[in-house]
Amino acid sequence: MGRLLLERLRPHACYGGLDLAAVNDLTCFVLAWPVENRVYVHPWFWIPGDDVEKRSQRDNVEYADWARKGHVELTPGNVTDWRFVTARIKELAREYDIRQIGFDRWGARDVVSDLTSEGLECVDIGQGATSFNAPMRRMEELVLSRRLIHTGHPILRWNVDCTVAEADANENLKAVKPDRQKGSKRIDGVVAAIMAINMVMAAEDNSINYTGLQVVG
Repeated sequence: MGRLLLERLRPHACYGGLDLAAVNDLTCFVLAWPVENRVYVHPWFWIPGDDVEKRSQRDNVEYADWARKGHVELTPGNVTDWRFVTARIKELAREYDIRQIGFDRWGARDVVSDLTSEGLECVDIGQGATSFNAPMRRMEELVLSRRLIHTGHPILRWNVDCTVAEADANENLKAVKPDRQKGSKRIDGVVAAIMAINMVMAAEDNSINYTGLQVVG
């Protein structure tokens, strides 16, 4: 289903969300396609190739099996190689009509510089509850109305299971890990999807009013 759906989505404009890994997290890139009244999403994940078994034991998931099945890509070495990631995103940009990419500025300077040099427009998205509230509520609306369509990616499913919505004093929502077993939970795919939906929302606004966003490049 995933490959067939991606092939059908190829002619349509899409928007990206990029969440770069901290030491123990996943790196994830999500594309979101707004088509008619639905939003279609698909993720790509990366982890260091030298660290697969240790990560599998720590997170209690089968990264090696996921890698064999093509659900996660292994980068050389024991830390995620950002050059490998940007090269893959550039390949995807040749396959799909990527209009903009939202990103978390943490550790992203070189990545964004590389992507913008290829003509990809990148937008810095704040990671606080104020920035995440609107796209999280939009995602909730899409899910409840069955208008958020995904490809059944197992790592994204796992990330969703690891995610809880936390409200601040002003009732702004943010995706966070649950307190219990926080160290073995990963929500990077959800965060990347929220950023991609944020970009979809900005594109839907004819004035392109990037509240809380900064265009880079």
